[in-house]
Amino acid sequence: MKTIAEELKMRQFQNEFQKFYLNLLFTAHWLEHKNRQLLRPYGLTPAQYNVLRILRGQNGKGISATAIQERMVFRNSNVTRIIEKLLEKGYVNKISCEGNRRRNDISLTSAGALALQEAEPVIRKLDGFLNQTVDLKSAIRLNALFDGIRNYEPLIHE
Repeated sequence: MKTIAEELKMRQFQNEFQKFYLNLLFTAHWLEHKNRQLLRPYGLTPAQYNVLRILRGQNGKGISATAIQERMVFRNSNVTRIIEKLLEKGYVNKISCEGNRRRNDISLTSAGALALQEAEPVIRKLDGFLNQTVDLKSAIRLNALFDGIRNYEPLIHE
């Protein structure tokens, strides 16, 4: 097992907080890369998979692209482009909203639901891997720590 110092070829860190920060970024990117590799055979990117899951959670009801973006894991993703790719694949429908012609509601097609169903078992493998490497008590503690980091207000907003 390689340490973060070995992965980054660093002899020392300024402090444990820098080490934690770099370890968090490196590990998050590593997991996202594994996610991308697992989804590739299904013709999906992690962002497309995320959008399909969001739409499935709507239980057949349409949702705007803005609402999809608010629910995404990677919120800087280009939702319009992702939706266009999913439309090309026949995985989503886009319907103009009657009350607001500038708004389109996006919904999951049966082909999109099937694609999601086929891809989910490999993503569950990633969940299983995490389940084997992190115990429940640690997962609960890490979730609380990550929530605390994101909710710390004095951060500089740019």
